[in-house]
Amino acid sequence: MSKILRVFIGVLFFFSSIILIYGRYPILDQRIHGGPLCIESVLVKHYCANDFFAISEFFTGRENTGGDTILRTDDLQRAGLYLVVNLNKPVCELAEDAELVFQYVVSDCKNIKKKGFELKPKAGSSPWLFVGVTGADYHGRDQSFLAWSLEIYSNGERVSQESYLWEMDKVDSELQCNETNEG
Repeated sequence: MSKILRVFIGVLFFFSSIILIYGRYPILDQRIHGGPLCIESVLVKHYCANDFFAISEFFTGRENTGGDTILRTDDLQRAGLYLVVNLNKPVCELAEDAELVFQYVVSDCKNIKKKGFELKPKAGSSPWLFVGVTGADYHGRDQSFLAWSLEIYSNGERVSQESYLWEMDKVDSELQCNETNEG
């Protein structure tokens, strides 16, 4: 193989590895280190307990989160319905007193449930948050979110994201409460 071809392959390998690293580790992106905190995307997904199991857990006895921050309504149960949240900066860069407030309504219970989480003690090095309804609150794969709301408080900033139906559901709940109080 000629020297020029070897150099070309080496340069090609180098740039492709940089692209792969950049794509998998958004923490390397310079734009995430400045500017205000924001929620870039939120996905809804069911996970079973084995989805969070890593081989290192067999040896250490501790859950390996891979740098992600995993928050659950029941810390002892992993199976559940999760919101997968992508922030524009790693969770470990949030303020010491950062917290997340998660409100939701699920398909089998029409009441609004609220759960607060401290982010710093569980802070991961990635911008991914997994916020799960687990344990007694989770009733299987048939369960889904009717509406949800996330609020993150950090450094005096409030960042929020909510589902399309959240405002409508909140208004409907307030009307039901007022009808109950009047009647």
